[in-house]
Amino acid sequence: MKRNIRKLLISSALVVGFLFLAVPQSVSAITVSGKACVYFAGQTTLNGETFGWNETDVSIPPCIKVCSWSTVSISATGLWTHTSSSNPEDWSGPGGKAGSEKTQDQYDDLGISLLTTGLDTLVGVFLTDDPPDLEATPAELSTVTTTPALQQAFIIGASLADITVPDGATRLFLGHHDGYEWSNNQGEVEVTATTIVSIDIKPEMLNLKSKGVLTAFIELPECYGEEDVDIGTVECEGAPAVNAMMANDGKLIVKFDREDLVGVSPGDAVELTVTGQLTNGTPFAGSDTIRVIDRGGGKK
Repeated sequence: MKRNIRKLLISSALVVGFLFLAVPQSVSAITVSGKACVYFAGQTTLNGETFGWNETDVSIPPCIKVCSWSTVSISATGLWTHTSSSNPEDWSGPGGKAGSEKTQDQYDDLGISLLTTGLDTLVGVFLTDDPPDLEATPAELSTVTTTPALQQAFIIGASLADITVPDGATRLFLGHHDGYEWSNNQGEVEVTATTIVSIDIKPEMLNLKSKGVLTAFIELPECYGEEDVDIGTVECEGAPAVNAMMANDGKLIVKFDREDLVGVSPGDAVELTVTGQLTNGTPFAGSDTIRVIDRGGGKK
């Protein structure tokens, strides 16, 4: 009976408390506080009495915009702790404290799945534009996965590459893993989330002695278009973009002067990486492998 009342209060937001709104952030790196509790993802109201004890000094976790079925890689740096201690031994990075595995056991009815991992680990959860469905809480995780479900808290740590955004997700919330009492946590970490894009580079054989252009065909996630790309930030191995246009198949075509490439060496399988930012500040990157030669007589 008590749990049903708590669910009703949460879902209807008919409580008196602190009002928050988690708006997707639009910067290349975001700050995640040690007080950011991922289990409050998607909520707009916090009230210690609602949850049975005084937890008012806790924050709804920050979130970033994502696109369904896109791929995201995350890295984080910084220090935080799940205690009020100033002892350096009690602090750790976003990879968490080894040997301190713990299951969150305070907020098990907010629609976010439980999670078992080391204290002070950076964790995340994908949501739609709506609050979590309290009747659709997924299974608990205790191992690293790159294919989490909606509302399923998952382990990120200091870095996690090639995470598949689940169908319907529009927001990725990021928080600090603790067992309970986020209110006395300290510190913060800086998190960078890079959208991974598909890149096809032409020509497939590049002569470093030749002039002309190198062309990258970039397949953006479906929710982004040409207008969402800050062309001034796009580079391929140090070479800035000199031209860009959208093809009929939806791919962004970007050209680079070959002479502007930096540090590219000959080889049969050389990986070239294209990087850039969306207009909202979100970084993206993608790579392709081509053959590179270095001899005269090439096309001028």
